[in-house]
Amino acid sequence: MTRALHRSIAAILLGLCVAIALPAHPLHAQQPSILVVRAQRVPPSLQRDIAGLLSSLGESISDTDYVKASRRMRLSPHDPQAIVALLPGLGIGLVVTIETTTHDAGRYLRLSYRSPETGDEVVKDELPYRGGPLPSSYRNWVLSQARLALATLAARARQAPAARSDPNAAARAWRNHTRTQRPPPAPELGESPPEFGDDSTAQAPADAATAHAAALSDNEAFVEDDDTDHEKDADLAPRVLQMDGLVGLGLGQRAVTLPTQSGPRLLDVGPFLMMDGAVRARVRLADSAQVLLALRYSTSVALQAESTPAAGVPQSVPLRSQRFEVVLGAVGRIGTGATEPWLGVQLGYAVQDLHGLIEITMPRYSIGGPFARVDLRAVVAEGRVTLWAMPEGQWLVGVDNSLTRLHVAHSGFAIGGELGIGVRLSSQFLWETSYRESHSFLSTLQSDAFHDLERAFTTRLVVQR
Repeated sequence: MTRALHRSIAAILLGLCVAIALPAHPLHAQQPSILVVRAQRVPPSLQRDIAGLLSSLGESISDTDYVKASRRMRLSPHDPQAIVALLPGLGIGLVVTIETTTHDAGRYLRLSYRSPETGDEVVKDELPYRGGPLPSSYRNWVLSQARLALATLAARARQAPAARSDPNAAARAWRNHTRTQRPPPAPELGESPPEFGDDSTAQAPADAATAHAAALSDNEAFVEDDDTDHEKDADLAPRVLQMDGLVGLGLGQRAVTLPTQSGPRLLDVGPFLMMDGAVRARVRLADSAQVLLALRYSTSVALQAESTPAAGVPQSVPLRSQRFEVVLGAVGRIGTGATEPWLGVQLGYAVQDLHGLIEITMPRYSIGGPFARVDLRAVVAEGRVTLWAMPEGQWLVGVDNSLTRLHVAHSGFAIGGELGIGVRLSSQFLWETSYRESHSFLSTLQSDAFHDLERAFTTRLVVQR
């Protein structure tokens, strides 16, 4: 009993010694100050969440005085010029600026981790954002990026003397320090993370690449939040999947010319009501690059065509005009600004057909083949409006036998394109309006070619998930 009491007293005394000595430990002595600055449209609750989260890395400083001073200078608080003019020499270790941006792919939260001395963007992030406070699944990622920025700035400070003697050292350091958006690789099994700020790091690597690796390894030892391991891994994934569902109505036109030995067969129907639907999946590879996979289908509604059979009595015949396409594409932003244009390429396969329940002047047929499309988009009105133009060319290789029996070639080509505008209604809803036109050509035994004209004007609601 006495021996157990002695062990308990010894444990209590040891705990008191550690508690007394801990404030003098270099880890606490070297805690940096972190200034978190938000743009005007950023909710204050989001700023409080991020500042509170980063307070585990250092002292969080209020941005009130800094914002007032920058506005007196007629500068935006998150402008690098304001940072350089007001913050150097104040002992601040890191500046984190918070902005929200909207473009065609949705609404995003932009975090920039900047140097308080130069205003340089050391690390940057663009994360899907639907408003409100910081999503819990982002906490680990924001912490890891802040730790990376602090380690990079510390390495840059250690290299300053070498840069004065070597004029090329600064350029090499900047190339090594620049890191954007790509999550850190996991350390090898059995690798022990170094203690951040411990005396054992006095012989820390001199270049930023090794400091970067040390900071990333240290992320494994960082404090976990309430998320599960699965949620943490999903948060650090470099790709973000976004699903779009589109449904809409429009007006269409179909005009076909089929030369034959007995004379041309003509069909011109429209404007007619049509339905348009699509499913899109976007995989975000970086803040300025995406991969797109889409399925789209459009069909006429209650379309009727006039036909004059052999008896000579005109009659109305039900007719259907439809189009189906599958698309795989990639698009990237031209530049770094949120309102810079986007340029991409889409490849796919499209089929369009025309058929009636009763044979009419024009035979039932379908034509299709692979196509290539240029995707050019411009973002205006602070990201709320997107304009696009998509010229395309198609190689027609799937020609129906009903046409080849009339001496139409087995292959041909089509040219066309689409113009459109999209308006963001909220973080999850968009409204799109587009005009599409396509001309398909197939050679025949006659002097004229088979020509299929397709026009469609559609407006649709887009739901993003």
